[in-house]
Amino acid sequence: MTDTPLKTAREARQVAHEYHEATGFPTQVVFDEAHNVLPDGEVESDNPVKKMLHEDRDKALKVVIATQDPSDLEYTPIKQCKYWVWVGEWAVFHDGFLRYFSIPRDDLPTEPYQYVVFDKRMNVLHRAETQEVYG
Repeated sequence: MTDTPLKTAREARQVAHEYHEATGFPTQVVFDEAHNVLPDGEVESDNPVKKMLHEDRDKALKVVIATQDPSDLEYTPIKQCKYWVWVGEWAVFHDGFLRYFSIPRDDLPTEPYQYVVFDKRMNVLHRAETQEVYG
């Protein structure tokens, strides 16, 4: 939790770069409530999360973006995502997101603890069920 999500994202990016430079190992940065770092509307070019998605693969930086409502996100930078994991059943407020990415509702989970993994072209790669504690 932070009151300054973009500042914190910039700092996390810097730490990840320094760690990779010092060790050669990959790093992973996880953002929950992603709408705070990828706001709706045009994402400014110096947005650190956008830069992580577009520029930092060569630095072995992996980014996980989590949200309860993907329609809150600016879609352009997140098209760079390699995988999508959809957890839980879809709701009406997901319709815009489903239309934007041409995801058939039949591909989505129908129970709260099911999940589906999609590739960047929204092809289903894996289906399974998780335990309630992880849902």
